[in-house]
Amino acid sequence: MSLDYAYEKLSVAVISMATSTDSLQKRLANAYVYGFHTIGLDVKADLTPNLRSLYHEIEKNLTKEPARGDEGSIVATTNVMRDEEAKKLIEQIVYLYEEIAQLIGRESEE
Repeated sequence: MSLDYAYEKLSVAVISMATSTDSLQKRLANAYVYGFHTIGLDVKADLTPNLRSLYHEIEKNLTKEPARGDEGSIVATTNVMRDEEAKKLIEQIVYLYEEIAQLIGRESEE
């Protein structure tokens, strides 16, 4: 997997967060399920140490609540999340997306 794949999946996550009319928490959960988490371990290896750390931080903050009943860890976590925390995580995902886009741009210049 490559940075292009990460960019593609993060693009899905960012666009879904930007266009949804759901709550911040629901947008965040959907972005994780349909884009963010599909990046996978191989792509994380292609990230700079700072971006890899940010990826892990986002993932940790989105999975800190245990699964409950029919809802998984992501939904359980976002269901108890305050708007401020959801907004911060959304901003971090957008930042990660922008940084990967810049890395791809630098690679194409070489």
